[in-house]
Amino acid sequence: MFAALFLFVSSLGAQAATATPDLASYDWSVSAKPNLAAKPPPEEVVRSFVTKRYSQPDIGVEPLVNSFAFADLRQSGTVSLVVSMEPTGPAGCGQLLIVDKVGGKFEGTWISCGGSDNIGKSVIEISGKPVVVTYTDITPYYGAQARVVYVPVIWGWNGSSYVDMSRQFPGYYRQVLRGLQHEIASSPASADYARGPVRCEKIEADAIERFLGISPDAGIEDAIRWSQSSKPIDRIMAMGLFTSIGTPRALDYLKAMTSDSDPQVARAAEGNLNALNSRGSAEDPVEKLGHLKVYMGPP
Repeated sequence: MFAALFLFVSSLGAQAATATPDLASYDWSVSAKPNLAAKPPPEEVVRSFVTKRYSQPDIGVEPLVNSFAFADLRQSGTVSLVVSMEPTGPAGCGQLLIVDKVGGKFEGTWISCGGSDNIGKSVIEISGKPVVVTYTDITPYYGAQARVVYVPVIWGWNGSSYVDMSRQFPGYYRQVLRGLQHEIASSPASADYARGPVRCEKIEADAIERFLGISPDAGIEDAIRWSQSSKPIDRIMAMGLFTSIGTPRALDYLKAMTSDSDPQVARAAEGNLNALNSRGSAEDPVEKLGHLKVYMGPP
């Protein structure tokens, strides 16, 4: 019996020795030497912390950490934990979780479709302001048949919450646009770009031009051409772009697509029209960028 008790106690001691430290017990202050931004804890510590506090057992969802970083996003003297979650769902849409330690308690903010393979590269400073650059989709998901196109969205702390600050940094988007335009011009197919295959760089560049007000209808000619294609995948792309462009001319084409010969295309076009009519003034980063998430409807 003594031997059994000794083994039981030894087992408990081994478990305690290998227990994952609780991230909550770490020093989250910027002044810590080194602080969490300079020397982050092991991944298993962050994963344990996030799983323990931010799982959603009522809907059977457990956060899956993809990458993480620490930064003084609030410029309050305490670092924030920024976690990119693994994509979930049929469209592979990830999430971003920002955790702040405030008054001894932890506050979590979720941002949809903010996943990144290396979130450390997305936590940057623009004009001295620490921000997180995430990406949101501007074309519909259509399985493995087509790549989804994304544009950057800039999130930052405004003193009371994390909000979309994209419009505060037009210079950032001009720089991204110049890079895309260089890629397009360097493409062997650049001379026939408008009539060539769908190019993600062109769609993204058009979206940024619309966002910056350079050309409200940028990309509409491509969308019109794809809407006349015999392939449903091209018409789905066109439907998404008409929705993103959102000008009266684009919406006329979108309305016409509610009578598409393919029921899925027609349902998606009708769903997008309804969403455009009901979105109001919601503070959605997709809407602020001049885009709207695409409703595909049931299969």
